[in-house]
Amino acid sequence: MKSLMNSVTAENLINEFRRRTHCQQKYSNYAAIATEEEYLEISNMYKKMAKNCNEHARIIARFLLCNGYNADEICSLTQMPIYCADTLTNLQTTARDEAVNAMSIYPEYIKTAYDENYLEVAIMLYNISNVAEEHAKRCSSKVNMIQNNTYLRKKDVKKWACNRCGYVYVGCEAPNICPLCVNGKKYFELLHEN
Repeated sequence: MKSLMNSVTAENLINEFRRRTHCQQKYSNYAAIATEEEYLEISNMYKKMAKNCNEHARIIARFLLCNGYNADEICSLTQMPIYCADTLTNLQTTARDEAVNAMSIYPEYIKTAYDENYLEVAIMLYNISNVAEEHAKRCSSKVNMIQNNTYLRKKDVKKWACNRCGYVYVGCEAPNICPLCVNGKKYFELLHEN
C-alpha cells in the first residue's frame, strides 16, 4: 500500500481513531448506567460495543503507525464531552449516532480512501461500517422492546437466564424475582442457544 502521509484518508483515519476512542469511553459509561438501572443484558451489550470500538481504534492506529505516523500524532485527543442519560435515552442516542456513522460518515471516508487508491483502508472502513449498522439495529431493537414493554416479555415460551447467578427460567416473560439469587426481573435476558 502506498504511504498514507499527508492524505485526506490519513486525516479521516486520525479523526476516526479519536471518535472510536471516545465511543469506547462513552459506551463504557452507558454500560455502567444500564447496570445501575438493572438492565444487565443492555449493559453487557454496551460493554461488547466498547470492546468493538477499542478494537476498531487499534486497527486504525496500526494502519497509521505502519505509514509513518507516530503515537503522539494519532493520540493527541481533543476533548469531546460525553453526555449520559438514562438507558432508554442512551440507546436512542446510540442507535441514531451509529446509523449516521454507517449511512453517512463511513461512506464518505470509504469513497475518499477509494478515490485516493487506498483499497485496504476502504475495505477496513467498509467492515467497520457494517459493525456500526448492526450496533444501530441492535440498539433500535432494544428501544422498541422497552417502549413496547416486550423487553422482558414475549408471546411464546422462552428460556430466560439470570445474569447474576445463571438460573434458567422457562416462561413467556422473565420472573419478577430470581428464585435463586432473589435479584429483580431486569437481571434476566433471553437465553440464546446454538
